[in-house]
Amino acid sequence: MHTLVNWIENNKRKSELHLSLKEDFLDKIENGLFIVRSDWKIVYLNHQIELIMEKKREELIGINMWDVFPQELHSENYNHFRVALEKKVSVVFEVYFDHLDEWLEVRIMPIEDELIGYTLNITERKKYQKSIEDIAFYDFITGLPNRRSFEMILDQTIKKSKSEQDTFALLYIDMDRFKYINETLGHRLGDELVKQMADRLVQLIGDKGVVSRVGGDEFAIILEKQLVLESQVQPLVHHIIKNLEEVPFYLSEFELFVTVSLGISMYPEHGKDVQTILKNADIALYRSKEKGRNSYMLFNPMMDINSFRKLSLERDLRVAIQEDMLTLHFQPRVCTKTRKILSAEALIRWNHPEWGMLSPAEFLPIAEETGLILPLTYWVMRDVCKQICVWKVGNAEVVPISINVSAHLFTSKNFLSNIKSILRESGIDGKLIEIEITETSILDNHLLVESTIKELKKQGIRVSIDDFGTGYSSFAYLTQFNADGLKIDRQFIRRIMENPKDATVVSSIIRLAQGLEMKVVAEGVETLDQLTFLSQQNCDEIQGYIFSKPLPANEFYKLLTKSVLEYPEKNTVNSIEKDNGNRLTLSSPINAQMTIIKIKDKDILIGNSEIFIEEIGEYDMVIESPLSLSINESVIYQFNVDYIGKNRTISGYILEKEEAENNRFRYLVKDRSGDLKTVWDELKLETK
Repeated sequence: MHTLVNWIENNKRKSELHLSLKEDFLDKIENGLFIVRSDWKIVYLNHQIELIMEKKREELIGINMWDVFPQELHSENYNHFRVALEKKVSVVFEVYFDHLDEWLEVRIMPIEDELIGYTLNITERKKYQKSIEDIAFYDFITGLPNRRSFEMILDQTIKKSKSEQDTFALLYIDMDRFKYINETLGHRLGDELVKQMADRLVQLIGDKGVVSRVGGDEFAIILEKQLVLESQVQPLVHHIIKNLEEVPFYLSEFELFVTVSLGISMYPEHGKDVQTILKNADIALYRSKEKGRNSYMLFNPMMDINSFRKLSLERDLRVAIQEDMLTLHFQPRVCTKTRKILSAEALIRWNHPEWGMLSPAEFLPIAEETGLILPLTYWVMRDVCKQICVWKVGNAEVVPISINVSAHLFTSKNFLSNIKSILRESGIDGKLIEIEITETSILDNHLLVESTIKELKKQGIRVSIDDFGTGYSSFAYLTQFNADGLKIDRQFIRRIMENPKDATVVSSIIRLAQGLEMKVVAEGVETLDQLTFLSQQNCDEIQGYIFSKPLPANEFYKLLTKSVLEYPEKNTVNSIEKDNGNRLTLSSPINAQMTIIKIKDKDILIGNSEIFIEEIGEYDMVIESPLSLSINESVIYQFNVDYIGKNRTISGYILEKEEAENNRFRYLVKDRSGDLKTVWDELKLETK
């Protein structure tokens, strides 16, 4: 093309130019060529342009191009020709010819007072680009916009609504119990259900909004602005839920009735940016699930911190597993008589970017609910084997490490083969691994559990029954399964010195296990009194803070190098440090409302949770709550306090944490508002 243009430009006179154009040569090229004068009359066109125009050149030469060229070249493309002619610059643009169903790239070049137009058919290139865009922005199974595309559409909708001062509704939908359907019927039929659900939602929404697939079984719908109030959205939502509940889905020979949970947020009331309005729809969805599924919930700022926190953890857990953001800590199990470390339990920790270091109790239930417990447990197994290999290089004596395995994983068909594969890859002897299962696993699947235990023992792997005494399993199963040990749940250990019944239960379990030649481990031991009682009862092993809290791998290795562990000089009791006597202990705790106002300097909208203030100082206070919160200075809490007829708002962050009785927690909160001293002064005067 450039050679042709250069050749044309080198012709000095128009007459020479016109005479030099060889029609037979130019008609054979695959691309179109045309020449127009400054008055827009056509001077020349080749055969390809004839095909585009569907007219002979004799009918077109000398005619004004705007009278005969397709409508697609008019309007915005007219300006391209004017710019090329007036500014004497080359212009390139793309145009779609509807009647040909083809895309052309048009290049306009000025030569004196004429324009040479050159067209290149780029239809295949545009089709390829579209296929790439479809992969990037559309879901493969349903053909709907994917999460990336959905967030772009949502962002555009927000900008448009902001400029036009409109509002809209966002629906977030999740299929109830999809994980179980997927596991029971298989992923192929699971994908087919997702596709049918997408088709059903598109049909139900019609022209009222845009449907997207944003996750495995999650869909998001942006409703048009005519549906702006709860009273307007509610009938549509009821219609969706009723239709899905009553009209079955057909998968192969199966007929399924599927229900959904649905969360709703409104712009701008519940968020003015993509992340906020989406997060609040997600929170509403989560509350809908808690409500009992097959229902919907409109976001309410009063939705509590616990729901927000659970949602945050559920959203981030998959990423944490994939990006290796988890770590293992190890808590020793110590011989009651010799104080020598006999084994240890691997306990997973998650250093969450917003909630700080999390214990297993805070996110394992979420992993169970979301189906992430399987990849999570296999990650633990591989990391334990890797860590044992590291320890074996040192001089310390390596001890067996126990791993908690859920009932669902323990009875899954691939569990044994995966265990063998992990041991083979790591080169670890099975005798260095112990599996802990709960007694509820036994109750629900005793035949399969029996065969699995036998296979594990062939590999040298020990099996213990965890949390013994908290379930309803028959003692007869203990002889049937031939497990190696029992772990007495910490809830019995905690009260053995105060509650004679708990002491009797613990003594009975120890005698029963020893009669069956099973080792007994007491977990949650924190005080010398508890240790003394368990030693008198001949409990085999002790696990608890009295000897060591769970430690990172490098610190646990230092414990392994010790021949014995020392008894503590006094009872081990968690307590929040007193502030030099400047904290006022309240005779009756003050009821207050707590909310989160910032995370990492980002303002958030979240509801209130009830807490009790037990102590107030000039610069800090002690609160009690059933919520398990983490120590993290980037999470700012706000407390609305009513006392002696007054109301104050205090903000601060958590400095310390301890576990109290009855599954509650105590926190030391550092004041950052400056208002706490006022409350302290007023309460101090009141108590005089």
